[in-house]
Amino acid sequence: SPDDNFIHNVWRKVHFNNGNFEIMGFPVVCEGLMAFQDFRCHHQYDKIKTESPILLKVNGNLITVKDEGFMDALENNCKQKLLHQGINDPSFKLELISPELSKQKLVTYKEKKIATSQIRLKVWGKKKTRKELFELGLGKSTGCGFGCVSIYE
Repeated sequence: SPDDNFIHNVWRKVHFNNGNFEIMGFPVVCEGLMAFQDFRCHHQYDKIKTESPILLKVNGNLITVKDEGFMDALENNCKQKLLHQGINDPSFKLELISPELSKQKLVTYKEKKIATSQIRLKVWGKKKTRKELFELGLGKSTGCGFGCVSIYE
């Protein structure tokens, strides 16, 4: 729904209780969905694509894949998120792949047009590191909003 108030009111009534998922008091059963721990990750890396665009700020300014330093800023942002979760993986790194498919995307957020990035990456690191990052999401926001990714190969 494009109605922000409707989505906000539904989201307020989402509850997780001992692994059970409820919306407005009704149990939700998800069949056929795969948890990240069930993915058959590659041994050293995963190839991912953004399902929702990446929002990234450096020194208060939005930057996109078209800006110089984007990849370094994204990798640093991801490392900081992981460190906040207690994960320090020296083998972690990001590699932009298929740059011809990378694009800047304007989205409306809180009635403002903002520049975001749609990209494909190779994510190197331990499986635990990659799983945690995919759950956290890439960029400024969370894995269920901006920065949501999927493993495609």
